[in-house]
Amino acid sequence: MFLDDKLYNHLQEADIQTKEDIQRVYEELLKMCEAEIRVKLPEGLPQSTKIIKAVLDRIFKSWDLFASRLVKEEHVMAQILTKCNFKGAWLNNEKIKNIYYQL
Repeated sequence: MFLDDKLYNHLQEADIQTKEDIQRVYEELLKMCEAEIRVKLPEGLPQSTKIIKAVLDRIFKSWDLFASRLVKEEHVMAQILTKCNFKGAWLNNEKIKNIYYQL
């Protein structure tokens, strides 16, 4: 199953009643993306910068596909997850952002 499908299924199964639930589910979705990075780029295994950038870009694209599916379905979380995407959250850290843009 592709990451965008995993994210979508997780959201569909989530019990969202309050704004705390929204925050919790958002954090769970971010953790799913981070877990995907760890699977695709295991520690200790040498990786070229080209591979690292490609993996990160693929994960960012998966989030975008997931969010665009929500927009098409007019899902209540569509606007939030389009604006607060994984790339923005991941690159919010200045050190990570600088490394990413140097790849």
